[in-house]
Amino acid sequence: MIDLHLFYFAGKAYMQMPLTTDHNAAAMFISTASPDAIPAQGTVFDEALQMSARAFNTMERSFKTVILISDGEDWDENTPKVLDDIARQGVMVCTVGIVLLNVHKYQILRRAIIKEMQ
Repeated sequence: MIDLHLFYFAGKAYMQMPLTTDHNAAAMFISTASPDAIPAQGTVFDEALQMSARAFNTMERSFKTVILISDGEDWDENTPKVLDDIARQGVMVCTVGIVLLNVHKYQILRRAIIKEMQ
């Protein structure tokens, strides 16, 4: 079973769901995800990456992967250093850049992610 954390980020990063193996709970949180869920707009990759890396148990020798889903805009010049730091901690970062032209496509993407988790 895969342990999951869920973080939202824009102008600030928030832990949306603590570590769990409950994929149904994760699907529920993802189903309610929305760009409107975060009041401060922007892109803080470094804060989101640092928060997600801290959430892992550093004593475990299991795989640690962060999947970063974003529109790809990054306004933070500190991100490359943060990526280097968490890579030294054994955390792999996979990125998914998306461009959504309308709300309908956003809903299709969200349903596809939930379906994959079930």
